[in-house]
Amino acid sequence: MHGCSPKAAWTPALRRVEGVDGHDIDCRIDGFGAVQLKSSVVKKG
Repeated sequence: MHGCSPKAAWTPALRRVEGVDGHDIDCRIDGFGAVQLKSSVVKKG
């Protein structure tokens, strides 16, 4: 995924999971699908 997604596209449902390679946040983005993120690169709002 290149660039940034607009804030309106993000859903507020984030879950902490035991992911692979440091991906420990599970979420769903409208129009994109399920995504796993690294908490080290997610900006707290």
